[in-house]
Amino acid sequence: MMLPVVTDDDGRARSRDEFIAKLGLVVEEADEAQMWLQMIGKLRLTAAPEVQCLEAEANELTAIFVASRRTAVSRHKHRRNT
Repeated sequence: MMLPVVTDDDGRARSRDEFIAKLGLVVEEADEAQMWLQMIGKLRLTAAPEVQCLEAEANELTAIFVASRRTAVSRHKHRRNT
């Protein structure tokens, strides 16, 4: 599953604020992917075990992205205050 990410030509953020914003986009896209997987499961467009596996993977990835964004925001605030 590919998640679209807005990047510079070299794939890196130009600033901490931009990095945090890009992580926010990743979280939104991961949430949307989860929603589509749930829809596929409810409509029974593919085998249930396959959808359940993909949903579990999407949940794990979303949790990683959310935690990464939280960490980046926390560190950014800490650096501003020191």
